[in-house]
Amino acid sequence: MLISTKGRYALRVVLDLAQHAGDGYVSLKSVAERQDVSVKYLESIVALLQKGGVLTSQRGTQGGYRLACPASELSVYEIVRLTEGSLAPVTCLEDFDPSVGCVCSRAGVCLTLPLWQGLERRVVEYLSGVTIQDLLDSRALVRSSQMQNAGGLLKESPAPPELFPNMIVIARNRRGCVVPGFFLSFFADLPLISQRILAFFKYL
Repeated sequence: MLISTKGRYALRVVLDLAQHAGDGYVSLKSVAERQDVSVKYLESIVALLQKGGVLTSQRGTQGGYRLACPASELSVYEIVRLTEGSLAPVTCLEDFDPSVGCVCSRAGVCLTLPLWQGLERRVVEYLSGVTIQDLLDSRALVRSSQMQNAGGLLKESPAPPELFPNMIVIARNRRGCVVPGFFLSFFADLPLISQRILAFFKYL
């Protein structure tokens, strides 16, 4: 399964219109300029979206396109489904017949069929659970975080706990090799070693 360019641009068009929902009908030319895509290419995309009930249009000098419903009621899956058709991860599921199920001749003996069906179901469920408003909100959150970071308002991440704070060089053995203090204190600190390891990996 691979989302095509048309599917990605369709999502961008819808997001653009959602961002400018307060402007009424938005011209396709202005959308094309903001998204750096040709008007001709977008015409085929908005035709699909309008036919699918995602967009409404108006002719005239003040005409253009706008969302047919609030962004909070429009899922990403609805948009991708209109442009991509099937989201099946394997070709045999693309020929799925609701009345009889998978029409593949090996469906009755295929051990991998449940795997691919489950994957497709997870993808559909995930995309259905994300709305256009969710994407707008997540973008606003990212921008807010960036602004706070630029203003020095974000706190620095705490340093990871030291696994072995006693690991310092304190001597050299007879061969001149460094002897870390950790080895000298290992057995003395043995009850704390496991706690330090757990604290370190908890931080990660």
